[in-house]
Amino acid sequence: MRVPEQVGTAVRAARDVPARAPASMLLLGGWAFLLPVQLVSPLGLRVAPSDLLLLAYLGLRLPWLRRVPEAWSPWTHALTGALAVGLLVSLVRVGSVTSYALVQKGLGFGLLLLIYLCVVDAVRTWSDARWLLRAFLWGVLLHAAVALAAFGLAASGVAEVPLVNQPFPRARLAGLLVDPNAFGGLVALGLALHLMTVASSVPLLRGAAARSAGFVLPLALVLTFSRSAWIGFAVALVVAGAVAPRVAAVALVRTVAPLAVVLPVVVLTLVPDAAALVSRPDQVGARLSLAAGAVDDFVAYPLLGTGLGVNAATSENIVHNTALWTLAEMGLVGFVAFAGFALANAARMLAAARAVDGADRSLLLALLSAHAAMLGVSTGIEALYQRHWWLVLAVGGALVACSRRERW
Repeated sequence: MRVPEQVGTAVRAARDVPARAPASMLLLGGWAFLLPVQLVSPLGLRVAPSDLLLLAYLGLRLPWLRRVPEAWSPWTHALTGALAVGLLVSLVRVGSVTSYALVQKGLGFGLLLLIYLCVVDAVRTWSDARWLLRAFLWGVLLHAAVALAAFGLAASGVAEVPLVNQPFPRARLAGLLVDPNAFGGLVALGLALHLMTVASSVPLLRGAAARSAGFVLPLALVLTFSRSAWIGFAVALVVAGAVAPRVAAVALVRTVAPLAVVLPVVVLTLVPDAAALVSRPDQVGARLSLAAGAVDDFVAYPLLGTGLGVNAATSENIVHNTALWTLAEMGLVGFVAFAGFALANAARMLAAARAVDGADRSLLLALLSAHAAMLGVSTGIEALYQRHWWLVLAVGGALVACSRRERW
């Protein structure tokens, strides 16, 4: 039974009003909204404008950042330690640490930890979580709509919209994320969040926005032609079916129905080479070759791996599978840390969902399904560094802490 303060929280959530919306919360909402945007710098590095808002939030809140131990899994610390060991192994084995390993893997992971820290600091109530996820979903929906419109213009020969859907403006959706697989993973995660909450008493999107998302997001997901994103969404539905069968069945119908009507027309008129885009046999062969190389590296260095970033320094490509990447570059130590991190976060969300009911339960199960979607995506790309995955993990961790406070 909820105490009066918790009743007040539920009422605020039902009204779609966050518990508070100071400047810091608005900055974090802007960060979430801009997560679908990345730009390529003159140096060839991908830059996320949203990071500026995250750093602004951190600067504003730094003296008052909350320490919430219940929101953090010990496996997060284990994964951090494994990455640090990977950098050390690279230094010892090769004699240096590549800029790729230091900047993208080392400092990049530090940025992910900052994301987790800031989101956990901001999300104190269930309504805070919904407000932040709603900002994120609005960003995904609007950017997916822009990507679809730009794709239609380019594929029909009218015009190519600068920056949007690059580098395949006439063939695959990529939005402003540059990479169709990354954009597909983003859309799969957003679609899982939407479908698992749309029928709850406090949906993340409602009315015209919910109806638009039910049409735009499935179509955008398909037109990324990202097999990794398709796998991810399928995994999300499987997990949803295991924890909420009725909701998952409705979600499947809501996904398939608009596609059955619109997709054949779109494919026949705008994507005549759809079969080739789906199969891409040359790419499949290259991915399998990289996977085999990763297994060979693990066999050669089973405990600690080859060292972080060594594969990127010795070949033009890296392994497009997060589990295999950890095995190859960090050995059993890194793989166990990643597997424990992924499973522990899932178990914590599921346990918290079982301790609450109604819309709160639906929200946690939506986060669990979104987490599962990214695990599926990680079988086809290296997905650990995707910021939207860490948004889901951080909100999930914050709500685990909320549920524990309510039980006490």
